[in-house]
Amino acid sequence: HLRKRRAKWTHGLPAVVEVRVPAEVAAAIAPEPDAEYVGSQDRRSIAQWAQTGVKQGDGSALKLAAGNDQQAYLFAPTGARGPVFLATVNFDAILHYNQSRRYGLAVSLLLNRLQGGPALAAAWPTDDPGLSRAQIKELQEMLYGLGYEVGVADGIPGAKTRDAVREEQARRNLPQDGRVGKRIYDAIKETWPPVAIRTRPQ
Repeated sequence: HLRKRRAKWTHGLPAVVEVRVPAEVAAAIAPEPDAEYVGSQDRRSIAQWAQTGVKQGDGSALKLAAGNDQQAYLFAPTGARGPVFLATVNFDAILHYNQSRRYGLAVSLLLNRLQGGPALAAAWPTDDPGLSRAQIKELQEMLYGLGYEVGVADGIPGAKTRDAVREEQARRNLPQDGRVGKRIYDAIKETWPPVAIRTRPQ
């Protein structure tokens, strides 16, 4: 499939490599678990990433059998609190076939395991599971109904949605992490609809 779509695939090169990043690099990654970070505009060689203090996920020196001149960029699918990866041209090749980064990551991790790679060292932030796009859209509509300015309910959690979630978490004495997840979704659903609800203009 990748060849048919003329995607560039480099044999022997992992699509993603789990890494540990130093504080100055991690500072660019938002802490919110739903704040996906894709640093595809900042591509460096594996050797250059190693020079910044980036290490393998297990803490060992960063190096690739395919060569340390391979280009890669940082990818943190669940913010700074979850696993962080270096994504290579092979990850781009998978996205060329299917543009979903979740799909691309799942395929990449499966390939790593099938080739004898280690399991992930960092834990996924699973204490507050994520939502489907339909559920995020529903949450955005409920937040709008509660009076928050979240913009269009499109199922994509942007800054306005996270700010609204953070305010609603504070109102409900929940941890104010801005997480667009099951915890705040269920909390609002349990008391829905409110006595006073704002409706969108027709």
